[in-house]
Amino acid sequence: YYATSQDGTTGFFLDANLTQPSDTRVMSDAINSIVSVGSVKATVYVGATYVVNATEYLSVEDNITIMRLSGFKGALFNVTGSAELVIGKNSAGTLMSGTITIDGGAIWQTSGGSSTTPNASNYSKNAGLVAEKSLIVVYEGAKLSLYKNVTIQNNEVYKEGERGGAIDCQGSLIVEGASIQRNLACHGGAIAFVVNATATINGASVPDSIKTQLI
Repeated sequence: YYATSQDGTTGFFLDANLTQPSDTRVMSDAINSIVSVGSVKATVYVGATYVVNATEYLSVEDNITIMRLSGFKGALFNVTGSAELVIGKNSAGTLMSGTITIDGGAIWQTSGGSSTTPNASNYSKNAGLVAEKSLIVVYEGAKLSLYKNVTIQNNEVYKEGERGGAIDCQGSLIVEGASIQRNLACHGGAIAFVVNATATINGASVPDSIKTQLI
């Protein structure tokens, strides 16, 4: 499922024959254990959708990036049942001192090959990964909370019937000070809300995302 090191340093829990431990830590334990080397961000590669079915807190003291493993195009997180995924605070409610970037792997370019950000005239120019799902799916009854020093970015969803470049919210969403940027989807460039979903958004930054709408 997820990993890092070499030398990112620590993290882990793999299997489904990428092996590693006889270690049953939840992802939050692995991610919260990471200590970056110098100024280099540790990168955690996720090879299958991680299902959050009990409340988890992702809170780091260093700088980490969470991305898909090569070949995987699904959601990184499915938040289900009555669970809450909290990114940017610990269980005591303290804001993290590090940064977490959840990156979908899109590499935005102009036709000439220089880097850019998605907009109405260049949205098809993604030289990186085109995904099949949002980075995070929040199901009815579940909750996602995002706080300062969290960035969710660079995800293009291009599959019929899918929605939400960064987040598909069918439940409850809180965004306070997080950045959701450079995402694209046919429905909901940054965030897609289905009817009856709820959201509280304060001090958030949502630049350069295409086609955000209520579904």
